[in-house]
Amino acid sequence: MFFNVAITRVRNQRHIFYSMNSQYLPEMSLLKKYLSSFETKNTSEYQNELFEDTFSQEIKAFLEQFKATIHVEYTIAGLSIDLLLENNNICLGIDLIGYPGSFTAAFDIERYRILHRVGIQIVPVSYLSWTYHQEETKKFLKEMIKPLTEK
Repeated sequence: MFFNVAITRVRNQRHIFYSMNSQYLPEMSLLKKYLSSFETKNTSEYQNELFEDTFSQEIKAFLEQFKATIHVEYTIAGLSIDLLLENNNICLGIDLIGYPGSFTAAFDIERYRILHRVGIQIVPVSYLSWTYHQEETKKFLKEMIKPLTEK
């Protein structure tokens, strides 16, 4: 029961310490599956995934006109932000939603709340909106970016 509570109630970070060799656990063991889910991915393989994501590339190319520093998959407060724009000590995060790849899932409400507490507003941008309503989406993004470019 304590194991279940430990893995299901985590909010921000989870640190796993164990003193056994997981290869000796039975193949169908839930513990073995759980521990193997933390195996680190090859970083060059991961970076290639980011560069292959045409959705994030298109959004980033659009955002470059605003003269803000753009960070892809930026981590702050222990949370990853798909795209982060930074200018004049103001940050705006963009949650890319729906494109198959690294940025498929939407942020949960708790992530929005935490980032808001550290002063970062998050703007969701869906792949469908970008694909089928690009002009409206660009107009919306321009409005959201205005505070970064004023001063």
